Amino acid sequence: MAAKSMQEFNNEYFNNIPNDFEEAPGILEMSFKAGNTIVDEFRKSTSDERLKNAIALDFGVGMGLSGQPVAAAVHHMVGVDAAEGMLKRLHEKLATEPELAPLRSKITTVHHLVTAESPLPEPEATKYLTEGKGFDLVFSNYVLHHIDDAKGTIQTLGGKLLKPDGWLIILDLENKLGESSHHHHHEHGHHGHSHGHHHHEVKPGHGPAGEHNPLEFTDAQGEKLKYVAHHHGFKREEAEQWFEDAGLVDVQSSDAFGMEYVLPTGKKIWIDVMMIKGRHP
Repeated sequence: MAAKSMQEFNNEYFNNIPNDFEEAPGILEMSFKAGNTIVDEFRKSTSDERLKNAIALDFGVGMGLSGQPVAAAVHHMVGVDAAEGMLKRLHEKLATEPELAPLRSKITTVHHLVTAESPLPEPEATKYLTEGKGFDLVFSNYVLHHIDDAKGTIQTLGGKLLKPDGWLIILDLENKLGESSHHHHHEHGHHGHSHGHHHHEVKPGHGPAGEHNPLEFTDAQGEKLKYVAHHHGFKREEAEQWFEDAGLVDVQSSDAFGMEYVLPTGKKIWIDVMMIKGRHP
């Protein structure tokens, strides 16, 4: 029997995620912080008017936690996910939670595995890519570290789904292994003007001495989680290069925020979340 692919491990995990997943420590906080960061970064790169009228795509929407602030701010949001179980949870939340009522008409979901050959299925491909010429904003939060071919995914998101002058914005976990805890908050900018926008001053890499473990996704036995492809996150410089290799311009990255996160095993880790964005010329 063939070994399971990373995608199969991901689908198995996310289709069977516990009902109380969002009640786990830190999940809502890191989700809403990410969604608000996406909104802030797109607004900074464009305008209030462009944000209000934007058609956005949430790659790996899941149950929609980090997409909610974006859906509230834009004209319409398409949420794409390969895990049907997560989309089912999103539909349940939209149907039953009164505070989400304003978003019901603003979110369309698509069960699909995004690939270079098939970035969207029909009829969405015709509606959004042929007639609409692509999305104003494509974003993704905490999804990339689950994907083997992260570079190829960025090429597809940036090259196949964005309209000209559209923005790709990704938040994911930064690999700061080997960096000093006194490493300062900083921002990189390429081919454009970089504007600092930091939500929290944090000590990257780890929290107070000895209190947190380094970023690594392991189970109770210390084995690496099979549904995570990049167990230490990403180096910013490498991810920036992937954006540029995908043909995006005005590539910028920054430290979005850092926070304590408790793994299902109870182990505390410190996570540094990085933001990377680039524009389709």
